[in-house]
Amino acid sequence: MQILFAAPFILLAGIVFTVLSIVPRARRWAIPIPTGIIGAGPTSLVGLFVGAVVIHSLPGPGRGPIIAFCCAGAVTGLVGGFLTGAIARFVASILPAILLRLTVFVAGWCSYFVLIAGALFFVHTSGGGLYGEGWPIVTMTISLELLLSFISAWFIARKSEEFRSLNFRLPRGTPFIARAKESGQKDSEGGISALRERTKRGALEEFRDILSRVPDVPPDPGDELPS
Repeated sequence: MQILFAAPFILLAGIVFTVLSIVPRARRWAIPIPTGIIGAGPTSLVGLFVGAVVIHSLPGPGRGPIIAFCCAGAVTGLVGGFLTGAIARFVASILPAILLRLTVFVAGWCSYFVLIAGALFFVHTSGGGLYGEGWPIVTMTISLELLLSFISAWFIARKSEEFRSLNFRLPRGTPFIARAKESGQKDSEGGISALRERTKRGALEEFRDILSRVPDVPPDPGDELPS
């Protein structure tokens, strides 16, 4: 019973993560939205329980108890999903780079496996049954699904920095070791990362130091700037 209740939320979360992870500009939402969808499942049970209690307290049959039961589950599910997604977005923003990459990899592997397995299962069942081919074929099919989802998750995890909020992303091209040390840390003002600030200040001082060593000599013939 629990599996049947959780299956739609897991499937929808996998589909949403897959779609958002494919679009580069939407990747910052690929963690909070699917997490909110999954979080809406358990929190909706609280509302359903409250709705059941209300049904017992209402006298007589009618549509009132059914409406109260459904509305209670929907409201608590929406509120719980929103809060869970907001927490997931905050955690993804401050998470160290190595943990963020691991999170994206695990989420991608699970999501891609669910979709690939579901698609292949539909193809097999529509063609005469999945288990009719024997367990060797089933084992090879599951192994292929795991391999394809693993490869896809590995490639998408290399773009894990794009899964943060825009204000918390580290500069493009930053080495992964530096990201692992500096991600999640902010300066005293609580703005962009300390690594980005040190990079800007260091580059400006270096540039001024180089300019101070350039001799002030007139240009050679032909090197004058046009007036």
